Amino acid sequence: MAEYPVNMIHTRPSAVRGPRSPEWRSEGDWSRVPRPQPSIVEYTDAAAPRNEYPQRIISPSHPRACCDTDMANLGLPERDRRWVYQYSRCRTCGFTVRRLVATLPDEAALANIRQVLARAFNRWNGEPG
Repeated sequence: MAEYPVNMIHTRPSAVRGPRSPEWRSEGDWSRVPRPQPSIVEYTDAAAPRNEYPQRIISPSHPRACCDTDMANLGLPERDRRWVYQYSRCRTCGFTVRRLVATLPDEAALANIRQVLARAFNRWNGEPG
């Protein structure tokens, strides 16, 4: 068994401070954290819901019971980095969400994996790798 400090033996892993906790990060490390994607949706309860798609959408801040059955897609799916998304809006109350439709593969990572597998397969066949 690995040696742990006595006060950490019976704690949940999420409760233990580690390299991912904010207290352990320097200011430079935060530059690698993905930032929220820009959105055309403004969530507010101070203004009436408005659909000015594709420029802007004013939406209530929280969904209501009608949102479970009355959501409609706005426009066509759009691509942002490695994501395909589409806005969905409730026809009754105007609540809007940005719904992820698909994840696109990381082409650089796939090329690297293909190269590693090709080398491994060549070695398996007895060819120099």
